[in-house]
Amino acid sequence: MGFGSFGRDRGFWRRYIQCHDQESYDRYGRIKPGKWFFGAYLRFSGFDGIVFQGKSPNPVYLIIRNGKTEIRDAGHLSGKDVHMVEDDLRKELGVGELEVSIYAIGPAGENKVLYSAIVGDRGHVAAHGGAGAVMGSKNLKAVVAFREDPPF
Repeated sequence: MGFGSFGRDRGFWRRYIQCHDQESYDRYGRIKPGKWFFGAYLRFSGFDGIVFQGKSPNPVYLIIRNGKTEIRDAGHLSGKDVHMVEDDLRKELGVGELEVSIYAIGPAGENKVLYSAIVGDRGHVAAHGGAGAVMGSKNLKAVVAFREDPPF
């Protein structure tokens, strides 16, 4: 996952891009979900992108905050749809709507359905190429990026 400067977006602060090697279709996937906060929050936290390698033995979610990352258990989120995951994570982390950007997968992604999507920020979707199945294959339930002050 990375912010929009990987592509030709002029508004890199508003988009993120997820790229993956898609074995099932033997092609490279690039997704640009709607204009929302994840790309900005990721960049302001000090990251240009994130590479996920390998597979977790248990469902997990990633927190990005203050230039650091933390992986937490997501067993309590398994089987829930993306809206419930967002609500539960906001309660668990004690944050409001604009303090974090959350992108997650639902049951389709967990079950590696080839056309599953990643959904975040109350309905923005990265749906092309089975991106949700890629997260599901890694047991990655969600990615949470905290809003930080811009570094400029």
